[in-house]
Amino acid sequence: MVRTAITPVFVAVVLVVSSAGCSDDEPSGTSTDSDAAEAALLVIDLQDGFAGARVELVVNGRTVARLDEVMTDELLGLAESVTVEVPVGPTEVRVRIDDVELVENLEVDADRFLGVSRTADGPRIIVSAEPFGYG
Repeated sequence: MVRTAITPVFVAVVLVVSSAGCSDDEPSGTSTDSDAAEAALLVIDLQDGFAGARVELVVNGRTVARLDEVMTDELLGLAESVTVEVPVGPTEVRVRIDDVELVENLEVDADRFLGVSRTADGPRIIVSAEPFGYG
């Protein structure tokens, strides 16, 4: 019988921590006011009823998309999708479709999904906590 000797091996891990960019007043790894605020994704889907429309999307006063000749894919029920990162908190979304404007005020505390459709009764916005399904 052959015996094999097993020699224990010790591995030392050296962790180097740099203090560059940290002030003496706060420990490393803490958040400051200059750090990015909590954010969430706002997905705006232009859904049914678009047939060559001009659409402008404005989120919290900032134009995030200007789209011409927006056409719904009848098979999918989707024309366009725009994703915007927004800070957590109150959010105002303005959707201008040709000469009509819709305004949706919502409290964003996680990712949100807005579906915009044109119907016989006029345009409408649906707010969802879950993504819409297409196809």
